Amino acid sequence: MGTVLAAALSVGFLNGFLHCSGMCGPFVLSFSLAISHNHQQRQHRAALVVWHNAGRIAGFAVLY
Repeated sequence: MGTVLAAALSVGFLNGFLHCSGMCGPFVLSFSLAISHNHQQRQHRAALVVWHNAGRIAGFAVLY
């Protein structure tokens, strides 16, 4: 039973990593790489990144 659980967890983590790398990664990276010299725009962008990650974590928590 332990081997089956370890295999299932390994596959789940690998699948989750591949999903986030391919789907979520470019979206978050576009927020991170956008350069702004305006302090207010940087704060707004940082807030968007925080809200995006909070929503993503909450969504996955609800699904699991």
